[in-house]
Amino acid sequence: MELVEGLNNQVVRELLTYMMSDPKTIKRAVQLMIVCRCLERIADHATNIAEDVIFMVDALVIKHHADTKGEKDQADQKNPERVQSELQIQPASIQKGD
Repeated sequence: MELVEGLNNQVVRELLTYMMSDPKTIKRAVQLMIVCRCLERIADHATNIAEDVIFMVDALVIKHHADTKGEKDQADQKNPERVQSELQIQPASIQKGD
């Protein structure tokens, strides 16, 4: 979730730079900022769903980044397949287009 928030902040900063340098871009830049904010909300919802699924499968509360490392380690020992699947599911890196 922090990754998406960081990307959103980066995009907003870049768009502000474009808007300051060329006022003609303001309308499009604002529209892109709204899209970025919506994508961040989608990521937040997806995170909430994933947290709920982990709770249902492992009875492990990880909401709001709770400091339950000991509990997570115990759950990982009980279910090593889940750990392996977490390692395989990584967000795709976003390449900046030319």
